[in-house]
Amino acid sequence: MVSPNGGTKTCAVCRRDCARQPRIKDKKGRYFHRQCFIKAKAKLNAKKAREARAKEQVVMPSSGSMTTLDDLGGSEIAPAAVPVASPSCPNCGAIMPPDGVLCTNCGYNRQTGELTPQALAAAPTPEPIKPGRSAKLSISGSAATGLFKNPVVIWGGVIGLFLILFLTAKASAGVAALYIGVTFVFCLAVWIWAIAAAFIEGVVHGILSLVCDFYRLYYVLFVNSNTHLKIAYALTFLTLILLVFSLDSLGLLPDSEGLESLEDFGTEDLDTQSISDTD
Repeated sequence: MVSPNGGTKTCAVCRRDCARQPRIKDKKGRYFHRQCFIKAKAKLNAKKAREARAKEQVVMPSSGSMTTLDDLGGSEIAPAAVPVASPSCPNCGAIMPPDGVLCTNCGYNRQTGELTPQALAAAPTPEPIKPGRSAKLSISGSAATGLFKNPVVIWGGVIGLFLILFLTAKASAGVAALYIGVTFVFCLAVWIWAIAAAFIEGVVHGILSLVCDFYRLYYVLFVNSNTHLKIAYALTFLTLILLVFSLDSLGLLPDSEGLESLEDFGTEDLDTQSISDTD
């Protein structure tokens, strides 16, 4: 079988004779080796597939706000509309239309920034606060609360109490006993307070403050940050000093020498006692 031009059966792909080999003839009368035809068909299908994918891809233009497709003849696709949130009324918070000017809920005008006269007339008039006893009590109560938070006021009152007890301790034995008891309770409470604060700060601080008085003093004055504890610990020294002076003035402290003077015995009695001892 010859080709249409009268020559040999030449493959249209590889240009070689395919007369005695497996071959295919298309509608145009061209001959192909079977393998050459299969490979050419596969390449053609792959090319068509690439072209189809390229047509489906969206190409973003370098300028403009529209998106086009190459295989749609330049037809344009509008971008998706972005929903716009409806504004709210600045006065009452009610939702208003995007182009709305007057709030139907409270009568607020967005252009003028004021309420309409009708809305002002319908709005309830707030009652004025009349200064009375309740207001005065509220003001005085808040002032008293702030006053008692001041360390100077609190510990100044404590110092005043101890001074009063110190000055009146000589009046009677009952007042003196009260003074001694109050001082003891105050010093013990401050001591427990300082030890507890040291343990809260750390176990090492707590143990050292418990066994060593000098370290406890160091902790309270330089490590601790509580102003009330610093003042209270300093007042324990002041109250103890006042207590010592008070006991000394009452004659409750023993004589520093521990013995009575020889003049209290009398010279004659001493000589008689010596003679009787000798006998």
